Amino acid sequence: MNRLSRPLLLTQALLLGVLALGGLLVACDVPKPPAEALTPVVGSATRTPKVIDPNVPTATPAPMTLPATGRLWFLRGGVLWTAAPDGSGAKAVSTNKATSPPVPNGAGTQVTYLSERKLIRLDVASGQETMLIEADMSPVQRPSWSPDDKQIAYFTEDAGQYGSEIVWAIPAAGGSPQRVTELKDGGYRSGPTFEHVASWAGDGRRLAVSGPMGPIHILPLDQTAGDPKVVNGGEPTWSTDNRTMLFTETLNGALALQDVVSDDFQPYINEKRLDGTRLGEYAQAPFPRFNADASLILYRAQGGDGAPAVAIRARADGSEQLFLPGNNASWAPDGQWLVYETGALVAADLGQNWQPQGLARVRADGSGQTDILADASWPAWSK
Repeated sequence: MNRLSRPLLLTQALLLGVLALGGLLVACDVPKPPAEALTPVVGSATRTPKVIDPNVPTATPAPMTLPATGRLWFLRGGVLWTAAPDGSGAKAVSTNKATSPPVPNGAGTQVTYLSERKLIRLDVASGQETMLIEADMSPVQRPSWSPDDKQIAYFTEDAGQYGSEIVWAIPAAGGSPQRVTELKDGGYRSGPTFEHVASWAGDGRRLAVSGPMGPIHILPLDQTAGDPKVVNGGEPTWSTDNRTMLFTETLNGALALQDVVSDDFQPYINEKRLDGTRLGEYAQAPFPRFNADASLILYRAQGGDGAPAVAIRARADGSEQLFLPGNNASWAPDGQWLVYETGALVAADLGQNWQPQGLARVRADGSGQTDILADASWPAWSK
């Protein structure tokens, strides 16, 4: 059953936080685009996703030929490493214990991650690390960069109110953090679990934030971005049109697209396999994620043995383009390659846990697949 987003009343404190962050973004010289027109976009209710017949093979897309470029960032031995896209030149770049995946900025010049209570920024050129803040960091999160690379968002636990969490934005160059909002709604207590996510739209006019059980709060950051909205789901990310949000639905773990201006809602249903983070109570985040031009959706699926799988489907019709064993994948900046963990499920006290063994890369069309790094996890791919 499709669940439409439900506008909810936000507290006065939340609205003050939104306005404060809006002012911070203006101070960072983020331009204000004109107000949006209510025009149909991909993912609107005017489109119907293709229902996949498991007895009919999917069409093979044109081969991708671009060479892999940029740099890989990953964890090995609990610390941050980097390597070329083919795995060569691997080296440790920090001795700090990493307790979150690495997150490169859009320009590929900086990388941020959490080290226990500390938020750390690495300058790629110099190798110098800077501790930006020390606080009671929420678990299962990764910091996120603003579109202009000037701010980093993160989550902390609210020491004054059990179960509440606070979203902050701190200048990447260093300085005092700005309180964005507080998440008091714990969401549903069943279904997939999510990473904490703070995701800016590319034009800097909206920020979507969500906790481990949802929901997603969509916060306007200027006067032309409409009213705050709440959507039942988690792990939001934005399309290149800056108004279409991709996310994982609460309870059923299915993928969905929502036009936040017109409130058009588009579910994606795959009759063959479970979607999104629906791997059981101990599923890991993240996903889903668009590629560079938002034509493809990368997401976690599940194989017949219950192990996680990396899957790609076309945004245009929902058809599946790639399915292979693996986990925690990351797009390359060109949107044609991806890197992912290889590994297996192992027995644990409370079920089965994913145990990564190394990293592999593959083109989005399935070609060029190869193992590149052993004893590595949580990859990210930067320019």
